[in-house]
Amino acid sequence: MDKNDKLWIKLTAAIKAILNEGECDHSIDLYDGAYEIVYDRNYSESKVYDGIKEIIGEYLFTNVREKIFPINRQLIATIDQIWREYQKSISQIEKIFSHLSIIYIKPNKLLSISELSSKLFYENIINHQCLIYHIRDQLLLFILNEDNPNPEYKKTIRNVWQILMDFDLNIFDNHFEKPFRQHCDKFVKVS
Repeated sequence: MDKNDKLWIKLTAAIKAILNEGECDHSIDLYDGAYEIVYDRNYSESKVYDGIKEIIGEYLFTNVREKIFPINRQLIATIDQIWREYQKSISQIEKIFSHLSIIYIKPNKLLSISELSSKLFYENIINHQCLIYHIRDQLLLFILNEDNPNPEYKKTIRNVWQILMDFDLNIFDNHFEKPFRQHCDKFVKVS
């Protein structure tokens, strides 16, 4: 095992700690290590990028799904909290690997670490199985029961709605607008 492999193991542990605990000892060693591994011509930048992608995907698949499933009535609040924590963690990871963005991600027109992490969250969490339908149903139920004056919950609803809109506009068209139109059509026919 050469120096870069040992360094990658250390960086992998740091990424996992940031994702799992929301923080990590951000000593200058981490930034220096990331800088060193990215600029070392004997170590592939694609290996680092793909490694980050794999670690994030594994975290979402194991840790985040565990927090969401089984689905309960607090799904919207749970997703909001998980997303906010996840975004903070990704921001820290992106800062550590800022040099990767400069010499590999931008020149190769790849997704930034932040964009990649959003895509992975959408694919592994939001679009997993029928979760989007549960989210839709809980959001619509809340809207139909508008006499709930809880401003904190309304803020949570707004946050999750914004998360969905940030991922993909097709989410609204496919999962919200069509069912809403169907309900309206049924209502009009009954009237």
